[in-house]
Amino acid sequence: MKKIAIACFKPNPHMESKLIELILMHGSALRRSGYVSETPSYRAKSSDGKIIEVFEWISNEAKEKAHQDPEIKSIWDEFESICEITILGSLPESKHKFANFNSLF
Repeated sequence: MKKIAIACFKPNPHMESKLIELILMHGSALRRSGYVSETPSYRAKSSDGKIIEVFEWISNEAKEKAHQDPEIKSIWDEFESICEITILGSLPESKHKFANFNSLF
């Protein structure tokens, strides 16, 4: 069964553009490796500057394989050097019934 993933990133100072580049690389690597579906991913920005990435795993097995893939793991390591990975509940928009975000693309 496919699973929707929502990742939230708080960029370190002066790292927002680098973070956006890395998110795009992340999506491409996941898709190229066959871990995520062809459903378009979404990237958005919350009112407090956090960046949100929404994508669809093709299965739990694909998600687990991605966690073992050296290319994907190196991208995740880079995320940790340029941002804080946060939770959905940290977004101001999460307090509203119908959350709205500014689209990045």
